Amino acid sequence: MLLLNQHFPMKLVLSPWLMHPHILEISPGFINVVLSSAWMAKCIESMLINGIDSWAPKLSVKRAVVDFCSPNIAKEMHVGHLRSITIGDTLARMLEYSKVQVLRRNHVGDWGTQFGMLIEYLFEQFPGSDGSAVTAIRDLQSDGGFTYDTTDMAALWYRLNEEKAEWIIYVTEANQEGHFDRLFKAARKADWLPSNDKTYPRASHVRFGQVLGEGKDKEWTLEELNQTAEAVGYGALKYADLKNNRSTDYSFSFDQMLNDKGDTVVYLLRAHARICSIIRKSGKDIDELKKTGKLALDHAEERALGLHLLRFTETVEEACTKLLPNVLCEYLYKLSKHCTKF
Repeated sequence: MLLLNQHFPMKLVLSPWLMHPHILEISPGFINVVLSSAWMAKCIESMLINGIDSWAPKLSVKRAVVDFCSPNIAKEMHVGHLRSITIGDTLARMLEYSKVQVLRRNHVGDWGTQFGMLIEYLFEQFPGSDGSAVTAIRDLQSDGGFTYDTTDMAALWYRLNEEKAEWIIYVTEANQEGHFDRLFKAARKADWLPSNDKTYPRASHVRFGQVLGEGKDKEWTLEELNQTAEAVGYGALKYADLKNNRSTDYSFSFDQMLNDKGDTVVYLLRAHARICSIIRKSGKDIDELKKTGKLALDHAEERALGLHLLRFTETVEEACTKLLPNVLCEYLYKLSKHCTKF
């Protein structure tokens, strides 16, 4: 503790990203620092000049497969499929922003009993080209069908060895967690995946809760789904899903989605429109500001906004590595609250 209090702080006070040395507060076991406004402004200026892509986090993974949606093609789709699509597509976009090559996969693996019956009939009617019957595949289900495990194991092997994926992400409802746990254990036993799930190649199950209607009904008719999509818009629909922790259920509510107060996409869009209006009324040329402009964070609200902006990279990295889009949504909501103070 003596070494921490007497020597380490002296290196800190000389750092360009700190305020004046007298603002450094030292107490037993804690070091409280205040970032320099000039340093914060310089970082934000760099982002303004080089673009938001320059703030993308650097992830160790280079190539990933995101398996999402994957409906049973023998059944009608319902509103619950929107959650897999929304979460899966958002995870893919976050990884792509972080310079990861992403392969989106909609694995059509559940053909339904009626398709199996049709295929069996065709085998019976059309034997092999040499006139002999097609040899049956043994060690399957009692009725001769493939199991989910066999098809998913085959898909996993293909993605690891043919598509060269380092990270394979499955986006499904939480009730399939046991299936994927067994799948990953089998892959590790076959030495397809390392025993340590923190190293690559890696397979992850992104489980999510159900989408419940205001009456707590899971299924929606196609007509209701179309009316919903037209009424709330894609933005409100996606954000209402993504802002929640994916592991929990959430209620599908028009009133909550369209509310212009609180954590909704309407609130975020209003904050964005307000900032655009401020920029427009200021008469400043953004392109010219990128070349010659200097930022000054003199007021408390400006410092608070600047400090929040500087957390962008670490927020995106956390959302990507933990596969939690709601982390990014929370950041955007707080950013909107900072912006509305101007």
